[in-house]
Amino acid sequence: DKYACEIRVISPPEGKDPDEFIRSVGAESYKQYMEHAPLLIDFQINNILKDKDNYKTPVEKAKFVRRVIPVLQEIGKFLAPIFEPLGFNNWAIVSALLAGLVAKEVVVSSIAMFNGVDYNATKLISSSILLSTSVVYFPSTASVLSFLVFCLLYTPCLASISMMKAEIGTKWTIVGIIIQLVVAYVLSFIVYNIALSFEIFGFWPTVIVILAILLVLVSIILIYRLIKHKKCPHNCSNCHRNCKKR
Repeated sequence: DKYACEIRVISPPEGKDPDEFIRSVGAESYKQYMEHAPLLIDFQINNILKDKDNYKTPVEKAKFVRRVIPVLQEIGKFLAPIFEPLGFNNWAIVSALLAGLVAKEVVVSSIAMFNGVDYNATKLISSSILLSTSVVYFPSTASVLSFLVFCLLYTPCLASISMMKAEIGTKWTIVGIIIQLVVAYVLSFIVYNIALSFEIFGFWPTVIVILAILLVLVSIILIYRLIKHKKCPHNCSNCHRNCKKR
């Protein structure tokens, strides 16, 4: 897009206004400041997260989420299509998952806040997410189950991530986060499609298809083992490495 642009934020030191700042550092230094300045979205996130340790109680965490909502909405709309295969591509649902990085219980309070209900009213929350007029809306029971599985398995809160980083280092923390996200995504995808099949086709047709798939997989494994065994008729212990005929 020829009209696309990047919005970056520069914080002039010592409270200088922009004109005074540019005059004091010069054009070249200003360009370097611009190159290393954070994007607007990064500046907003960092500004909010700097006080994250001050939010302890559920009420304080809910206040934190209210501050983050504008940023979460932008990120949620961008990431929502990724979650369409899992049955929930609503930006508010994705935003609630992002808010859950503060603490997993914040996922529920975020959904309640988006739908305008009390976060302590569990029945109201569970009924509101099935209303098509709600901000956070799940189109089917299968999508709800998929969301629950993903919420259970995806990346833990920031405090846990900080602890992981301190114990195993940045590299393995990143690897762990990626593994958790992949496992959560794959299992949610499987649960969603199985549950959706039960909803669409009924119980017995879905069970028959699942059993047929399992039977095919078991057959493939048995055929593979049979072929592997035939390659070494003398039953050597390390057939695939060094098969010595007796």
